[in-house]
Amino acid sequence: MQNADKEVIYINMLGDSLLQKDRMLDELITFSKRQTALLEVQEIKYDLFLEEMQKKQLVINRLAELDKGFELVYSKVSEELKDNKEKHQDLIKKMQELIKCITEKGMQLRNLEQKNKILLDQYLIKERNKIRNFKMNNQAASNYYKSMAKMNASESYFMDSKR
Repeated sequence: MQNADKEVIYINMLGDSLLQKDRMLDELITFSKRQTALLEVQEIKYDLFLEEMQKKQLVINRLAELDKGFELVYSKVSEELKDNKEKHQDLIKKMQELIKCITEKGMQLRNLEQKNKILLDQYLIKERNKIRNFKMNNQAASNYYKSMAKMNASESYFMDSKR
């Protein structure tokens, strides 16, 4: 196989890689929207939320591998793309459009993640307050019963000593 043929294959791989990245970002946006829906309800279904996070992490890991592969392939053909822009003009334009779309989806994903972080922080604050209130109520009840037990014990002591 000639060097020029390899470069064309590598350049096509770059385009395919960008298409895959675009699809993966769509998946991540879908997962983030599902997480938003889970966080916006009164009682969060923690199991479902964790399941969505795990699925999302798998896509993120695949995306990281795809980015590494893209960088590797790009390093092999960057000179060809720079030297022969007119020859690869159609493919370069297609890749530029994909990169623009990927960038927009990345920004959309970032906004969704920020919203989810705020919602999760609010949920955690609410849950911490519930725990704190439960502990305080538990402690107050415990103190009440202890003081009542002491009062009852001291009253019976005085009653017994009068006889």
